[in-house]
Amino acid sequence: NMVFNAVHVGFRPVDLSITPDGSKAYVTNFFTSTVSVIDVSNNSITNTVQGVGPGPGFIEVTPDGSKVYIVNPADKSSFPETGSTVSVIDTQTDTLIATVQLESKPIDIAITPDSTEVLVPNYFSNTVSIIDTLANQVIATVNVGTAPLGIAITPDGSKAYVANSISRTVSVINILTNEVKTITINSKTPV
Repeated sequence: NMVFNAVHVGFRPVDLSITPDGSKAYVTNFFTSTVSVIDVSNNSITNTVQGVGPGPGFIEVTPDGSKVYIVNPADKSSFPETGSTVSVIDTQTDTLIATVQLESKPIDIAITPDSTEVLVPNYFSNTVSIIDTLANQVIATVNVGTAPLGIAITPDGSKAYVANSISRTVSVINILTNEVKTITINSKTPV
């Protein structure tokens, strides 16, 4: 295996997401609290977005390619406080357009296929925040299991599945009604 190009970004890159048209890659830099924007055609950094929340982690471009959402789960081992925000970047201007206040330690991110809602599990709050992408505001917060760590949305956008790491459950959120059902994972079943 060969590395064709190395692109130097900020300190401790964590995650990246590529626009649907394949033109740009966005990289979160945990320790510098920045996002590097890479032009995929020539692998050069075209911008470094400052001012994102502390310790940016997972990042997703909306399916329509218009915005980038970044969870900021900063932990107390590296920052003075635990993160509680999502940063929003406009892909046309590659600038920070919003910071959305959530609950404690937003850890993962999923966006509905129609790009209208962003769902974020808050690890220390045992909740999922649902953000309206038009207003960039939280429109609902639902209770899930203990220490939600991962989230995925069904391809039709009707349900979100949340893995609750400590309670050993999966919460299923009906995105239309925000009702939650819980599936218990039997830990004694061999994998």
